[in-house]
Amino acid sequence: MALEIVSVVLTGVGVLLGVWRIQAHYEVRNEAAHADLARKIDGGLDSLRVALAKVAADVANVAADVAYLRGRQDERDRRTE
Repeated sequence: MALEIVSVVLTGVGVLLGVWRIQAHYEVRNEAAHADLARKIDGGLDSLRVALAKVAADVANVAADVAYLRGRQDERDRRTE
Protein backbone atom coordinates (compact mmCIF):
# COMPACT_ATOMS: atom_id res chain seq x y z
CA MET A 1 0.00 0.00 0.00
CA ALA A 2 2.77 2.44 0.91
CA LEU A 3 4.58 1.63 -2.31
CA GLU A 4 1.45 2.42 -4.30
CA ILE A 5 1.05 5.77 -2.56
CA VAL A 6 4.68 6.63 -3.16
CA SER A 7 4.25 5.66 -6.81
CA VAL A 8 1.17 7.87 -7.19
CA VAL A 9 2.88 10.81 -5.45
CA LEU A 10 6.01 10.48 -7.58
CA THR A 11 3.91 10.22 -10.73
CA GLY A 12 2.04 13.39 -9.71
CA VAL A 13 5.30 15.20 -9.02
CA GLY A 14 6.65 14.05 -12.37
CA VAL A 15 3.55 15.32 -14.15
CA LEU A 16 3.74 18.68 -12.37
CA LEU A 17 7.43 19.06 -13.22
CA GLY A 18 6.72 18.16 -16.83
CA VAL A 19 3.92 20.71 -17.04
CA TRP A 20 6.10 23.35 -15.39
CA ARG A 21 8.90 22.62 -17.86
CA ILE A 22 6.56 22.87 -20.85
CA GLN A 23 5.15 26.16 -19.54
CA ALA A 24 8.65 27.58 -19.03
CA HIS A 25 9.56 26.57 -22.59
CA TYR A 26 6.49 28.29 -24.03
CA GLU A 27 7.10 31.43 -21.95
CA VAL A 28 10.64 31.71 -23.34
CA ARG A 29 9.40 31.05 -26.86
CA ASN A 30 6.61 33.62 -26.52
CA GLU A 31 8.99 36.26 -25.18
CA ALA A 32 11.25 35.72 -28.18
CA ALA A 33 8.28 35.85 -30.55
CA HIS A 34 7.02 39.07 -28.96
CA ALA A 35 10.46 40.65 -29.26
CA ASP A 36 10.65 39.62 -32.92
CA LEU A 37 7.16 40.96 -33.56
CA ALA A 38 8.05 44.28 -31.90
CA ARG A 39 11.11 44.58 -34.16
CA LYS A 40 9.00 43.88 -37.24
CA ILE A 41 6.36 46.41 -36.19
CA ASP A 42 9.02 49.06 -35.57
CA GLY A 43 10.57 48.35 -38.97
CA GLY A 44 7.16 48.55 -40.60
CA LEU A 45 6.42 51.83 -38.88
CA ASP A 46 9.72 53.29 -40.05
CA SER A 47 9.04 52.34 -43.67
CA LEU A 48 5.48 53.60 -43.35
CA ARG A 49 6.74 56.96 -42.07
CA VAL A 50 9.04 57.24 -45.08
CA ALA A 51 6.21 56.35 -47.47
CA LEU A 52 3.85 58.84 -45.80
CA ALA A 53 6.45 61.60 -46.01
CA LYS A 54 6.81 60.90 -49.74
CA VAL A 55 3.04 60.96 -50.24
CA ALA A 56 2.80 64.23 -48.29
CA ALA A 57 5.48 65.76 -50.50
CA ASP A 58 3.65 64.56 -53.62
CA VAL A 59 0.37 66.02 -52.36
CA ALA A 60 2.10 69.34 -51.64
CA ASN A 61 3.50 69.38 -55.19
CA VAL A 62 0.08 68.65 -56.68
CA ALA A 63 -1.51 71.35 -54.53
CA ALA A 64 1.09 73.83 -55.77
CA ASP A 65 0.40 72.80 -59.37
CA VAL A 66 -3.34 73.20 -58.87
CA ALA A 67 -2.87 76.63 -57.33
CA TYR A 68 -0.65 77.63 -60.27
CA LEU A 69 -3.18 76.37 -62.80
CA ARG A 70 -6.02 78.17 -61.02
CA GLY A 71 -4.02 81.38 -61.18
CA ARG A 72 -3.42 80.89 -64.90
CA GLN A 73 -7.11 80.21 -65.45
CA ASP A 74 -8.02 83.36 -63.51
CA GLU A 75 -5.68 85.38 -65.74
CA ARG A 76 -7.33 83.94 -68.86
CA ASP A 77 -10.78 84.66 -67.47
CA ARG A 78 -9.79 88.30 -66.78
CA ARG A 79 -8.48 88.71 -70.33
CA THR A 80 -11.71 87.43 -71.88
CA GLU A 81 -13.95 89.69 -69.80
